[in-house]
Amino acid sequence: MIVQPGGVYGPGDHSEIGNMIQGTATGRLPIRTFPELGMNMLHVDDAAEGILLAHDRGQAGRSYVVGGEIIRAGELIDRVARLAGRRPPRWTLPPSLARMGIPFGPLTSRLMGTPPNLREAIRAAHGVTYWATDAKARRELGYAPRDLDTGLRQTLAALQAT
Repeated sequence: MIVQPGGVYGPGDHSEIGNMIQGTATGRLPIRTFPELGMNMLHVDDAAEGILLAHDRGQAGRSYVVGGEIIRAGELIDRVARLAGRRPPRWTLPPSLARMGIPFGPLTSRLMGTPPNLREAIRAAHGVTYWATDAKARRELGYAPRDLDTGLRQTLAALQAT
């Protein structure tokens, strides 16, 4: 059996999604990158619950997408900014300008917190959607993730507590 989670976020997340959420919430995200990137967002606790449900109720040989709300990265930034009482970044980095930075990825990754392989990061983000339905997991497993606003509020509360 295979469980396929969407874009996992939540307290203590140090992934690119987590960095984007934290940067937006603190007002430190300087610029939007790849706002058209489509994601299926789910809270880390819902990812764990979906895996356990698949273990307990899933059928051998099947795969289950566990996800939540489908959203674009730019919309996610706007949502986090609104919930955090911040302004979202005003500027968007054009993909062509991002590609110009590929040779400098290993040098800038430590300074800017970006992945060292910018070519791969750009390929994984520019013009891409990671949209899949979790309807089968909801129907067959009883999977019921929290809504995105609730999960983001919980994540932001955890950020403020640290």
